[in-house]
Amino acid sequence: MKFLESQQRKIFLAITIAWVCITLNRYCFTHAAPFLLLDPNLELKLTDIGLMNTVFVSVYGVTKVLAGFIADKNSPRNLLVGTVLSTSILNLAFAYRMGNLMFLWVLNGFVQGFGWPACSLLLREWCSGPTLGAYWSGVSLAQTVSMSFSAGVGGYITTTYGWQTSFIWPSIVGIIAIAAIPVSYTHLTLPTKRIVLS
Repeated sequence: MKFLESQQRKIFLAITIAWVCITLNRYCFTHAAPFLLLDPNLELKLTDIGLMNTVFVSVYGVTKVLAGFIADKNSPRNLLVGTVLSTSILNLAFAYRMGNLMFLWVLNGFVQGFGWPACSLLLREWCSGPTLGAYWSGVSLAQTVSMSFSAGVGGYITTTYGWQTSFIWPSIVGIIAIAAIPVSYTHLTLPTKRIVLS
C-alpha cells in the first residue's frame, strides 16, 4: 500500500509539472499579442491576431476529443512528454519566426490537444478510487496558478524584453522540466491490469 501511495505521488508530481509547462506555453500568446501588432516587421493586423487565436482554440478543442481515442490505445507517457517537448519547440520556432506564424500557432494548438487526454488517463490509471478527486483537483489548481503566474511574470518579461521572450521562456521551462522532473515514472505499470477508459 505504501509503495502504491509513493508511486501515486510521483506520478502526480510528473503530471502536474508537465501540465503546468503546457499551460505556460499556451498562454504566452495572450501576453505577446499587443506587441505582435506593434512589430513593423510582422505586418500583422488585429484581425490576424483574432484569427490566429480563434483557430488555435478551435483546433485545440477538436484535437482534445480525437486525442482521447488515441490516448486510449497508446502510451499516455509518450503523449505527455511529446506534447511538452513539441509545444516548447514550436514556441521557439514562433519566437524566431521559423515559418508562417499562423501555421506554427495553429500547429501548436493541435499538439497541445494531446496533453490533457494523456494527463487524465494517467490520473485515472494511477489515482483511481477515493483519492482521484483530490489528485484531479490538484492538477486543476496547478493550471490556475500557472495561468496567474504566466500573467504576472509573462507580462513583465514581454514588456521588458520584447514579444519573442514571451514564447522563449516557457519553452525553456518546458524543455528543462522534461529533462529534470520524474516524468519517467509514468512508464511504471500497476501490478494490476492497465485501466483503459471506456
